[in-house]
Amino acid sequence: MPEESLPRVARAARGGFSVEYRGRSLYSRVAPQESPERIVRDLEPLPNTLYFLPSPLLGYGIRSLLERIPASSAVLAVEADPALAELSRSRLPPEILGHPRFRFLDSPLSFEGLLPYPGAFRRVVEVRLSGGRVLHPESYDTALQALEAELNRFWRNRMTLVRMGRLWVRNIIRNMARLADADIREPVPWDGPVAVCGAGPSLDTSCDWLRSERRRIRVLACDTALGPLVLRGIIPDAVVCLEGQVYNLKDFLPAGEIEIPVFADLTSHPSVFRAVRGPKILTRTRFETLGLVDRLERIPLPACSVPPLGSVGVLAVHLARRLTTSLLFLTGLDFSFPPGSTHAKGSPALLSDSFREDRLYKARSQWNAAWPASSGGNGIPGGPGILMETYASLLAGEVHGDPRVFDIRRSGLPLGIPRLSLQDASGRLDRERTLDRVPGPPPLGRVVPREELRVAAADFLDREADRLEELRSALAGKGDLAARVSECDWIHSWFPDRERVRELTPDIRNRLLAETLDWRRRIRESREALEEP
Repeated sequence: MPEESLPRVARAARGGFSVEYRGRSLYSRVAPQESPERIVRDLEPLPNTLYFLPSPLLGYGIRSLLERIPASSAVLAVEADPALAELSRSRLPPEILGHPRFRFLDSPLSFEGLLPYPGAFRRVVEVRLSGGRVLHPESYDTALQALEAELNRFWRNRMTLVRMGRLWVRNIIRNMARLADADIREPVPWDGPVAVCGAGPSLDTSCDWLRSERRRIRVLACDTALGPLVLRGIIPDAVVCLEGQVYNLKDFLPAGEIEIPVFADLTSHPSVFRAVRGPKILTRTRFETLGLVDRLERIPLPACSVPPLGSVGVLAVHLARRLTTSLLFLTGLDFSFPPGSTHAKGSPALLSDSFREDRLYKARSQWNAAWPASSGGNGIPGGPGILMETYASLLAGEVHGDPRVFDIRRSGLPLGIPRLSLQDASGRLDRERTLDRVPGPPPLGRVVPREELRVAAADFLDREADRLEELRSALAGKGDLAARVSECDWIHSWFPDRERVRELTPDIRNRLLAETLDWRRRIRESREALEEP
């Protein structure tokens, strides 16, 4: 690096040092320490806060900041310029670099593993103590947004786990008892292009095209899209189900006696294994970092392990990208809707309103849903809200950079992929030379023998029951309680105050005992059901 491009430390008029770099003075040339100290004095100290400090330079104000903020807060200093990062490494006092609530990062893009427990923080607050930020504003903006997104994602997932975690684990245990009675198949690749269908209103505009091109494409449907497709004479090649609650059972009624392969998640409601006739291909969602989920991954079941995607539509696209190497067309995955119509025609929500409609009742629930109390603020009709925007963002991230994926919707939130008219989509199929290609029924993998399923499920349930028995004994004073609680981390994963579990206070022990006894009973019932002829 040329000498003139290196940062220069210059003595200030009233003591201390300034930093000269790229024709700028990054501190005051007169009193470099006064402004950082004043900023810290005026700062409101907040608990459980991560203070984001761009370009720390010589560290002015950092010691005062660490003294001023509560013990539950911390400081993350980030330097985007390599030369300034080297300067900070050599100039920051050892007591700051070694402080337990201070971290220095010399790349704004390497956050991986930096926050082992994001739940320690509720917010990110930026504090500017030097002028170094102006040299790389976009890098610091990106870093700040990444931190905020990480915390938002953590707390969103945390709230979801508090509300749904118990149900997901209960479904896993109940589904284990049903595996031996189901037609479980090993997952195998598909050939040919695939249309992934959600149940959004844009599906209505694509159904004629799907029918006309059905001989050249496969159709992978989300659960709620099954009815709209079947009622139009389009039988999907497979259906994806992720719903843990019983409410989506109506989605499968239009299928009747039709046998359709189902990608069924182990966390989905047990009725999925009975409601649709046809083979089941298992998926395993890693909904949280838990010992139970790790052990579920290791049991010898032929299942597709998938990340926690939240939306069945995002999961369907994820599976389609893994199933085929050919083109993918997305429709019905709108994540928004026009006023008065939340789903495609033929979906349970619209049918339910139609059945109840009379002179006084006019699709009331559809219109209520179409005018939410709060809007996402993006101008899309229907006011998708934060949840739908989150799902759209997840899907955009899933397909980002994949040249095989095309958007054939006429409405919905943007997904960051090329949009095609239906005519252009047919043209893409022509160029793929699939004009005379008839995919036929989707390929199915090996039938997993009943005994193989029974043994795998029984071993999993027995081992979990043994762990719970050891935890019960430890709660009674026989054994290492902390180790047993850590091993059975799933039974307290949905506690709203989960961070208190490590304290093992009397009230926490009582709650753990209640959970232990309840889950022992549930596992015993599933184990007995597994042995029934």
